[in-house]
Amino acid sequence: MKKNSVELRDAIEQLRIEARSMVELAKSEKRELTEDEQCRKDEIKAEIKSLEAELKELEDKENEEPEKKEPSTDDENKSKRNMKKNQFSLLGAVRSVVNGMEFDATTKAMVEAGKQEMRGMTANGQIQLPVEQRTITVTGEGGEHDDVISTDLFDVLRPLQNKLALADAGTRFLTGLVGDVQYPIMSNGSAAWEGEITEADDANITFSNVKLQPHRLSTTIEVSKQFIMQDSTGAEMAIRDEIVEAIAQKLEATIFGNANTSGQPQGIFYGSSDTVSDFAGICEMEADLEEAKVLGPYKYVMSPKAKAALRGMIKGTNATGMVYENEAVDGVPAISTGLINGKRVAVGDWGHTVLGQWGGIDLVVDPYTKAKNASVVITINTWFDFKVLRDGAIKTYSIVDGD
Repeated sequence: MKKNSVELRDAIEQLRIEARSMVELAKSEKRELTEDEQCRKDEIKAEIKSLEAELKELEDKENEEPEKKEPSTDDENKSKRNMKKNQFSLLGAVRSVVNGMEFDATTKAMVEAGKQEMRGMTANGQIQLPVEQRTITVTGEGGEHDDVISTDLFDVLRPLQNKLALADAGTRFLTGLVGDVQYPIMSNGSAAWEGEITEADDANITFSNVKLQPHRLSTTIEVSKQFIMQDSTGAEMAIRDEIVEAIAQKLEATIFGNANTSGQPQGIFYGSSDTVSDFAGICEMEADLEEAKVLGPYKYVMSPKAKAALRGMIKGTNATGMVYENEAVDGVPAISTGLINGKRVAVGDWGHTVLGQWGGIDLVVDPYTKAKNASVVITINTWFDFKVLRDGAIKTYSIVDGD
């Protein structure tokens, strides 16, 4: 299906955001782009060039069409006005709060859907947004039938998962949760060879639970009032991306931390004291996973400094080649994130971890605190929890210098 001009501009903007993010990540890690990153960057350039050509061709065609088309009827014009009016704009909602104006019908419907999705969460902001992509029906002024159309909701979960190292590692996602959740865990059973007609022994399978409960994750972004006044697709996508980025960074900085603080998920490195100084130590950590009957597949998640240390670590005295090569630790896929401090490493089967999400997004728009800077502060409240479902499924340690 061919894209319209708005969809083409959106696609171009998303590609540009992806390219910028790739370059900024490399800069933050003080390195050049990897071969794969450079290849993807070249692909993005080619895709943008192709989309821009398609957009120009479409716009040229649209500019010619008014001379060929018959005049639109009043009903057609009304329908087009309603379609444009019913496209939800986050920037438009923020502008309404800043200027003390009433929300339009679409924004009211969006906020109402967000409130319904909260289901027990405490929302203090002026704007609540649902987090998953679906549709709602918006009734126009006067409640006339031809004013009733569908509009896409604000989608956060898919772009959020695209940004999380946890998602790449294989963590399970549970969304739309309500209240505390007891996640069932099955123990390792036993099996035995039996005679053809003998009674089979009990498999000794037992069940336990891991409790997931919502913790409020709160973060802020500062946006200039001049930016809020923008009404372009690029500006709309930019503020949405900023919100997703803020949630992703705060969430993973906590999960990949070493704190055990009330009111937030326990950091995966909490209580971690193991250290590794050579390849033999790394092999021993993987052996611990196998002895704990964690069958995998394994993945490594590590800090940029740990990655750098492993790139300079050889595989034993007489070995050729380094521990970290081709985005893998001795052939096991590895992910690096700047949200892990020090030289920390976590390895295991991430399918035994779960990230739970509750409610929608609560936005508190504050036009006063930074008024002298002509800025608006937006506080973003979301609810998450993270748990390792099985003891020993993830091994954590730090890289230290050898003797």
